[in-house]
Amino acid sequence: MKKHILVLSFIMFSLFGSIQLANASCSLQSLKECDRAGLISVIMELIKTKQISTWKEYKNSEFGFSFKYPSFLSQDKNDDKLFVDSNKIVNLRFKTIEDIENYKIIDFPGAITMHFDLNQKKWISDYGGDYAPKKMSGKLEAYLYQTGDGPWGTDIITIFNSTYSTGVEISINIRGDEDEKEYKSKKIDPSLILLGFKYLNVKEK
Repeated sequence: MKKHILVLSFIMFSLFGSIQLANASCSLQSLKECDRAGLISVIMELIKTKQISTWKEYKNSEFGFSFKYPSFLSQDKNDDKLFVDSNKIVNLRFKTIEDIENYKIIDFPGAITMHFDLNQKKWISDYGGDYAPKKMSGKLEAYLYQTGDGPWGTDIITIFNSTYSTGVEISINIRGDEDEKEYKSKKIDPSLILLGFKYLNVKEK
């Protein structure tokens, strides 16, 4: 096992260099202490980090956060919170959350309303059951809600700051068309958006 870890360390360093891991449960520096699940976590995050290394970056100094987005998207000239694809297959939009207590996610097709209970630190849905955002893996307090059918859908990522005083919502909207190949090539993995997201070193509100 020890030999395998040393070989794996060499391979990963050769492929990815000294990439800083944001979410993995263990690191290249402590591979000897990793279990199998931890090693898989490191490998997967290295692969994803490599994927977003060529993405563009948006930085919002006013609210203190930044995130990466695919290079095929461009910031809309008339709406700086919208990033669009020239073929109108996918777009990404963000909004800041300044009042988490009154923040809601509304699934219009199903008329489902969800809010985050600050006391219980959990999502509550007026529909009940599993109709609520799910916790995403990683160190950030992030949740994912997915809605839609087939090639048409919306992924909503909600990321709260460490004090639960503010947050950011990033929605990925995809509209499938007849070109299935292009649709699949432009489908954005929400975990990649989360991996490229960070709160800047500013005083949180």
